[in-house]
Order: sequence, then structure tokens, then C-alpha cells
Amino acid sequence: MRALAVSVGAFAVVVAGCSWLPQPADVAPQLTHGSDRTGTTFTMSPWPYDGTRVFLCLHDPGEAFTGGGIAPAAAACLPLTVRVDGNRVTARLDVAQLAKDVQARLTASTRPWFFAISGSRGASAQALVMSIDDSPIPSDPGPS
Repeated sequence: MRALAVSVGAFAVVVAGCSWLPQPADVAPQLTHGSDRTGTTFTMSPWPYDGTRVFLCLHDPGEAFTGGGIAPAAAACLPLTVRVDGNRVTARLDVAQLAKDVQARLTASTRPWFFAISGSRGASAQALVMSIDDSPIPSDPGPS
């Protein structure tokens, strides 16, 4: 009986200890984005990680990113400005702040584009790459 009590107690400690780590969501993270005249804002939820880095890539960053959070030069990734608020991350691409040659490459690029995100909290870490089919590149609507 004592062995059973110790096993149950050890299981309770393990289960309670797991509550300190970010919990995997019951649903996959959802990504939305919208553009205005100066850039594009991306929102992902749920995202329970701090230390988040986000990139918009013209090519798939692949295993180099998902395996270690490194955006390879060949993927032509642009770092985005990031804000984490609870289980939501907001990332912003401000096109006006980019060099003219980078703006030209963005404008000339075609789908798919790639949203690469990595984050960590304590000993837990995550890196994802999601493809984007609808253009994340703001376009000038021209004079009205």
C-alpha cells in the first residue's frame, strides 16, 4: 500500500510541476494579417512564449529555422517588430523603414511568403514556419 501511495504522490508532483510550463494549445495557433498604407500587422494566437522573434521570409527558411530558430540568408527573411501580450503575439512589418532595394524585392516577390516565429519560456521552446498565400505586402492604393 505504501508503494501505491508513493507512486500516486510522485505522479501528483509531476502533474503539478507541468503546470508551470506553457501548455500546448488545444488548437493550432491561428495567424491573421492586415495591411495599411505603411505596412502589415500579423497576429498569432495562441502563442504562450516570451523571447519571441518573428520574420517575414520570401523563401521557406525550413529546418534551419524550425530546428534552431535561425533565419538563413537564402530565405531572405526580414525581422519584424514584435509585441507579446498574454497568449497573443503581434508582429509589424513597416515597409517605409526598409531600404529601397528591400522594398523593391518585396514588391516583386510572389506567393507563397513565410511567417517564421520562435519563442521560449523557461526550458520550453517552439519554432514554427507558416506559409502565407494572400500577399502580406502593402500596396499603394493610388490617388482616390
